[in-house]
Amino acid sequence: MTDPAGPPGGAPPRRPRPVLPAVQAAEQELPAVGRMIAESFAATHPITEEYRVGLLAVADLVGEYRILVVRDADDGSPLAAVAVQRPPGDGLPREEIGFRMLTVHPRARGLGLGRALVAAAFAEARAQGVGAVTIYSGPEMVEAHALYRSTGFTRWPERETRVVDGGKRLLCFTAPVPDRRAPAAERTDAAYVEQVRMWS
Repeated sequence: MTDPAGPPGGAPPRRPRPVLPAVQAAEQELPAVGRMIAESFAATHPITEEYRVGLLAVADLVGEYRILVVRDADDGSPLAAVAVQRPPGDGLPREEIGFRMLTVHPRARGLGLGRALVAAAFAEARAQGVGAVTIYSGPEMVEAHALYRSTGFTRWPERETRVVDGGKRLLCFTAPVPDRRAPAAERTDAAYVEQVRMWS
């Protein structure tokens, strides 16, 4: 990862140059992807050690999920990632798939990568022929929730039965897979847009 203090001599930190679209992570880079995910989550909200270990073990999801990554054009390091379910499962209806661990490293936020990863999840759903995408998210992840709402997701409280980390109930957001030709409607109020920008 780039030194957060930036280059010597007081020069500003190098702005990453993401390579889009997101692509499937290679097996040999999964440990680096796991470290990026864990580091990014911890930089945003406090996480338990159990949760951190689960984030680091992203390689354990391979098979059930496709691990998609956005790399830096200059050094190849992972800047953002998401795990998108392969077959329908994980307790979801057959016409849905889920995604998890959507992550943008703090140094790459504000570049639209969160939106790019959501778009990748929708593309995967279209390829699988399913009609909806679902994400379960911790209640503290308010910036991520703003991103989901801005990309067509709505909360589904009746599904919020999953409990993790000793009692934290996850929120459920679901969206129909959009027609790739249809422009997405976006909210424009300043506070909401800033939340989305910080997580994107």
